[in-house]
Amino acid sequence: MTGHTREFSLIQVKMKKRLPFFAFALCYLVFSFATFRDYGCTWDEQDTYQGGADLYQFIVHGAPMAYMDPEHSYPYTFLLSFLTGPSNYEFLHLLNLLFTGFLFWAVYEMLLAEYGDSRTEPVTFFQPAYAEASAGVHARPGGIRRSLPAFSTGEARDIRAKADGNGLWALSGPVFLFLYLPFLGSIPANPKDIPFAVFYFLGLAVLYLYDRKFPELRFRWFFLGLLAAFSISSRIVGFTLFPIIIFYDAYLFWASRDWKDSKAPGKWLKGRALEWAGALVFSQILCCFLWPFIGKDYFRNLVEVLWLGAHFPPKFSFLFMGHMTDSLSYPWYCLPLWILITMPLFLLAYFLGSSFLFKKAKSNHLFTLMASTLALNLGLYFTLHPAIYDGLRHFLFLLPFLSVLASMAFIEFFKGKSWGPARKAAAVLTLAGVFMTAREMVRLHPYEYVYFNELAGGFKGAYGKFETDYWVAGMKEAVRWLEANETREPGRVYKVYADGKPFQSQAYFTPNVVLDPHPDDADYAIIMTRAGVKPGPADDSKVIHRVEREGAPLCFILKMK
Repeated sequence: MTGHTREFSLIQVKMKKRLPFFAFALCYLVFSFATFRDYGCTWDEQDTYQGGADLYQFIVHGAPMAYMDPEHSYPYTFLLSFLTGPSNYEFLHLLNLLFTGFLFWAVYEMLLAEYGDSRTEPVTFFQPAYAEASAGVHARPGGIRRSLPAFSTGEARDIRAKADGNGLWALSGPVFLFLYLPFLGSIPANPKDIPFAVFYFLGLAVLYLYDRKFPELRFRWFFLGLLAAFSISSRIVGFTLFPIIIFYDAYLFWASRDWKDSKAPGKWLKGRALEWAGALVFSQILCCFLWPFIGKDYFRNLVEVLWLGAHFPPKFSFLFMGHMTDSLSYPWYCLPLWILITMPLFLLAYFLGSSFLFKKAKSNHLFTLMASTLALNLGLYFTLHPAIYDGLRHFLFLLPFLSVLASMAFIEFFKGKSWGPARKAAAVLTLAGVFMTAREMVRLHPYEYVYFNELAGGFKGAYGKFETDYWVAGMKEAVRWLEANETREPGRVYKVYADGKPFQSQAYFTPNVVLDPHPDDADYAIIMTRAGVKPGPADDSKVIHRVEREGAPLCFILKMK
């Protein structure tokens, strides 16, 4: 086989294995373009876009910043300002949906690398630098020695391609994440927490895939540092990427058994330590540009930022289990309970089942990476007791890890096994769970982020017990209803009071509607049901409409006069 023929065959094999994801990506594009106009503005959305625009003016044009945020920066919305300039909310919601497509792609590639048709070691678990396979040694400093048969570069690449295997099993990853409704519903109008989740997960995807896909290149430190910088400047918890990187590299070295060579640990540590230091230094240099508060006085302000990360000062009241609590004195089980009642039941079952994969931790690298990342962040939650409010919003970045672990349990349970009664029953229950979740997605749209599973009684059962529309996304639908049913006289000016931030309603006002800050002076009032507000208006007799889903309200419209 000639070199050109081999390369063409390799491309064909790779493309064929990714056909399932191409089909998913097409469906996701259709979904994005079909729905991006449906979503309302959320509580912090305007501030986040403005922060990115100010950062763009500061970095590109040298304009002074009126406020340097010590809590986080705005790297994602900076990129939006750099690429698109001023845009309307609907277009930005579309861009948010498209950007998150990179996360679905990363999930697919990681599962494809771990679960292929060929599970023969060393190809699947101990991916070497294939071009150097005949020498039996990694070329990169700090690499791990492998004992392999001698292959030509082309033959080694063919083996790597075959090892990736069938992509249908890997498709469960993006599908499961898409059906994780609290995450899906947060994508369009949350330009703060979802981009952080994307940057953070992509950093770990580089860590996992780099040696498998590009072992001959020596720029891993660059990509890790780049994604770490975007993660850290989005949320200070992005610093946890570095202990995960060190732990995972050490785990790979241990799993390779090269540590038994007395000289190998020192050589490995020297090479890897240089790479870790390079990634850390590069990330902090970038952080000084992306986060002006850090760049102004790096060491002093970094200490302040780290303190704020664990002791976010303001207290916010929120509804939890039918009682008001505050963001700093909530019970220890707050986050576990939120995960328990907001995860679709079929995903929850597989996630709990993934605990049985611990026995494969030495050989299943992806499980070790996902589980250790989840364990570290949950450990920080239990240890530091950070501020929590707005439901799962601050921990949305953990949901992809929960979803991937659920997908891995699904694959391990079904792949390569005979289909006895137990697996047939599990398949039926899984399909039923997928159908029920898809039905909930349709019923809740465009408020998928307020999803609660059957353990909480669904969205209706959770209303009055837990935070629901905590970012007041229902304002758009309320204003549209007023426009269609009440504020229809073009020659009259209507005064409307609206909860939430002014832009959330003003963005959709017609010219004959103005915002009034005093509900008693207004013609109409839109009352929210978010965190810290007792569900329902004070005077039910004035309610003329409820924006609701499944019989539970997201906001009320009152006729005041």
